[in-house]
Amino acid sequence: MIAPLRALCYPAALLAGLILLMNSSWAGSPDQPPPAGHLTVHEWGTFLSMQGSNGVTLGGMVDSDEVLPPFVRERVLRGLSRAKMFQKMETPVTYFYPDRPMTVDVRVNMHRGLLTHWFPAVNYFEPSVTQPKGVKKPVEDSLLCWHGLQLVPEHGKSATPFAFPTVAKDSIWRFARETDSAVVRINRGTAKQPHFVDEKFLFYRGLGKFHLPLEIRSTGTGSTTQMVLRNTGPYSLPPAFAIRVQHGTVAFVALPALPAGGSHELALASFGKPLPAEMGVAHVKDGVAAGLVRAGLYPKEARAMVNTWEHSYFRTDGWRVLYLLPRQTIDAVIPISIQPTPERLVRVMVGRVEVLTPEKERGMEKAVADLGSSSTEVRKAAQAELAKLGRFQEPVLHRVAAETQRADVRARAEQLLKQLPAPQ
Repeated sequence: MIAPLRALCYPAALLAGLILLMNSSWAGSPDQPPPAGHLTVHEWGTFLSMQGSNGVTLGGMVDSDEVLPPFVRERVLRGLSRAKMFQKMETPVTYFYPDRPMTVDVRVNMHRGLLTHWFPAVNYFEPSVTQPKGVKKPVEDSLLCWHGLQLVPEHGKSATPFAFPTVAKDSIWRFARETDSAVVRINRGTAKQPHFVDEKFLFYRGLGKFHLPLEIRSTGTGSTTQMVLRNTGPYSLPPAFAIRVQHGTVAFVALPALPAGGSHELALASFGKPLPAEMGVAHVKDGVAAGLVRAGLYPKEARAMVNTWEHSYFRTDGWRVLYLLPRQTIDAVIPISIQPTPERLVRVMVGRVEVLTPEKERGMEKAVADLGSSSTEVRKAAQAELAKLGRFQEPVLHRVAAETQRADVRARAEQLLKQLPAPQ
């Protein structure tokens, strides 16, 4: 009999053919229940979005800063509307802490979004990368299934040496391995001729069409800049951090918890004196890591997370707010199913909001306008300003196109958006 979780993963029409495939490709019988034991599972990740000064979340948050290792699986984005993607779910990693070797099955869903990357290879995913000719079905749900994952506790031993995929010395992937979690082993061969793939975690990421509960409006310019943070959701938001990185300095401030419907005003003066990056980054990393531990992560996991996102969180110019998503929101957006059911499941997801201040918006509108200048020097300067945006260029261009009063600037911003790579 096929395990219940596996039955939930597959359409009924595929089950009969898959049973034979699963029995021939995994070490051990997939129909045997995993050994009884204690299991704790921890997970962390980030939901990244950008908001205009009016608090509207901008579409086009699709691209990545870092280069993922070549062994990470990536699905094509055929049929995806980039402009309707408001949340980039980055690097959720799932750690397992069993008290003995055991085998688990895992299923992850993403509602109103698309799971785009994963490692190790899954046994099944939805939606299909192809659709019947003439059918254009919008992405509303996505699914990943792993079966027969063998967990070897950190203190345990394996008859076969572990084989972790090689990563570059400067790859941020290596930070996520620096925990006491079990080795996750999957057999991509057969029982007689096994081919093991090992890692310290499951990895996946995706793109979402949904909005999250923190709205941030900004006003003023220079020293008069201020933000109003409002919790639009039904659940309280834990204490958060506001961070400003500029010209090699970092300033930050701890924010209070926000009850459902509550708001908090934040002035630039609240940040305190900007610190040189070599000093300030260490301070803010310690503060954020402490908050992650309070939320339920182990200290090594919290440190792995802030080390992974050091450049993106704490060294990239801009204004941003880091807050913790309520567990109810996490489970609603990306429900996870694990068999056997863990005794404890901790899921800590950071909402990261990049804030476009009115001053930044005016500067970007000017840059788009200057692309039409008759001066070569002015055009080059404008191109350089837009290039500094990196992966945030797309949402910024959406903002410029929506808010500018100049028809020529709107047309130029829309043309730049059309030149972006189309989903494959």
